[in-house]
Amino acid sequence: IKYDATIANPPFVPEIMSSMASRMNRYLEVADTQHQAPLSFAIVIPAWTKVKAWDELTNSPWKRAHFIISATEHGYIDGAQHNSDIWYHIYDLHWSGWLSLLVL
Repeated sequence: IKYDATIANPPFVPEIMSSMASRMNRYLEVADTQHQAPLSFAIVIPAWTKVKAWDELTNSPWKRAHFIISATEHGYIDGAQHNSDIWYHIYDLHWSGWLSLLVL
């Protein structure tokens, strides 16, 4: 594993979110125990407190912080906007349908 800082926003399927959380925790453990280059993730998932991924992420020994963001305070734009020359505006935003968890 080499230095990396990654943003993750997996499909909102409990099993996929849990698999992602487990894998990220393993990567962070390897990077830490083998004194490899720094590795970090910013993860956004729904604030579903009863799914396994919630516990895996909020209780991770590598978690630096986590925040719950109200559905009215954030949204998203569909598509490959990161590859586009077009500037998007607030009216292009789709508001989130639920609370979200941001884990750093």
